[in-house]
Amino acid sequence: MQVAYDVLRLLIDGKFHSGTSLANELKVSRSSIWKGIHFLRQLEVNIQAVSGRGYRWCQPFELLNQQAIQAGLSLAAKQAYNRIDVVNVLSSTNDYLIQRLPHGLPNGTVCVAEAQTAGRGRMGKTWRSPFGANVYLSFYWRFPNRLHELSGLSLVLGLAIIEALKAIAPLPEGIGIKWPNDVWYHQAKLCGILIESCNQQTQQQSASTDVVVGIGMNLNMPEQMKLESTWTDLKQVLGYIPGRNDLIAALLNSITEYIALFQLYGFAHFTSKWREYDLLLEQSVQLSTAYAQQCGIAQGVNERGELLVKIGESLKAIRYGDVSVKPNKH
Repeated sequence: MQVAYDVLRLLIDGKFHSGTSLANELKVSRSSIWKGIHFLRQLEVNIQAVSGRGYRWCQPFELLNQQAIQAGLSLAAKQAYNRIDVVNVLSSTNDYLIQRLPHGLPNGTVCVAEAQTAGRGRMGKTWRSPFGANVYLSFYWRFPNRLHELSGLSLVLGLAIIEALKAIAPLPEGIGIKWPNDVWYHQAKLCGILIESCNQQTQQQSASTDVVVGIGMNLNMPEQMKLESTWTDLKQVLGYIPGRNDLIAALLNSITEYIALFQLYGFAHFTSKWREYDLLLEQSVQLSTAYAQQCGIAQGVNERGELLVKIGESLKAIRYGDVSVKPNKH
């Protein structure tokens, strides 16, 4: 509903605006304004209504802006990402790009959204995506590598995300990566990565691989969401909410640099840096796969990005699975 987003742009000053003034400004009916306000509230946007004063956006935040994102890109990132689609609400940013691939989507196309109605993470997990509360970003990339050569890509992207955060502000202790794809802060999830290979069957023997990478980063989550799960956001980590357009530009800048190195050298180039942020190292972990659950001690990763777990007297390399840290017994 375009009227709703136009109303939001008028309310971004945090002041009261009467329904009549909003309708006159947008040249629509009062009924259209009311429907727009109702739509925004369904998206969990905090709009206050006071009789005789009008409507006020209680906690306004920076709306996504294509030009602002592009202005913050490095030269290399501008060359890599020459198309950035900004969408208000969609099912998921990954779906948006995957659905457009058959129509000749340019390499390096980026999609960012204000909200997702069907955001998802690894292994089919739901990623709740309220309007404007987080960063929802996906990009399409054609790697000049075979599919099996992309092992460790999610780990490299996790490192790139941490470097992007460091470009925004000094980071406190406690930031790290939980294998294979989550950025955590003190046992709480801050950011997740979802990599989807496109046309996987035809790419097994291909010299290149098409992927869509989705990144979800929490910025200022509703309080109820923080109580529901072990999640955190950048407001808690940094003490303030960074501008989303600047943050997205920083993410794309860092990812551009790290992908270029990964394409040349693979994950082996990043093993020493990985050890700096490995949250599972020497931890007692439980590994869950579709077939079984196993417990052991995490021993880092190998040059392919596979998790090394000591189970009994043997050291196993784990390529897929869901890993959790086992609580200490008292």
